[in-house]
Amino acid sequence: MTELRKWGKAAASGSSNCPAFYEIVNGLGLLIIQGKDCDQTTRARLRLSDDESVVTIPAETVVRAMTRYLAATSAPAGRPALGEVRLLAADSAAGYGEGAQLRVRGKTVSNSLRTLLDDVAADESAVLVTVEAMRTVLRAYLRTDRARVGSWIAGGPELDLLDDMLADRS
Repeated sequence: MTELRKWGKAAASGSSNCPAFYEIVNGLGLLIIQGKDCDQTTRARLRLSDDESVVTIPAETVVRAMTRYLAATSAPAGRPALGEVRLLAADSAAGYGEGAQLRVRGKTVSNSLRTLLDDVAADESAVLVTVEAMRTVLRAYLRTDRARVGSWIAGGPELDLLDDMLADRS
């Protein structure tokens, strides 16, 4: 049986159906990102295959969850990146209110995995990505907005330690 470990959800969320970040335990570096579905225009522009989805999730949620995940695990290295993660400008129309959002493209989560997630709202989906894909976006975010990342992980590891955790281990 598949086991999921939840590493984070949106800080402002008061309900169970919200953007969230899960690890597939013994999934060899596979993560599940739950977020808002993208609109049909975006789907068409990205030319998604039938087994792909795109979700939007607050960047802060991913940074906090990925930091906790990296600090607690020795994530497998060397697995090719699966999925695509793009940082969006602050845009309340993109998904969850104000603030930077991430658009995550990946394989659509199967119905059997979806049943293991906390309530998934009608306008949400979940996608599979690899740890390596998330490492890549976190490295880029650290380079472009180090101060903001530092404010999100206050009380967590120092930024230099985060840099070390993100170092290429392949």
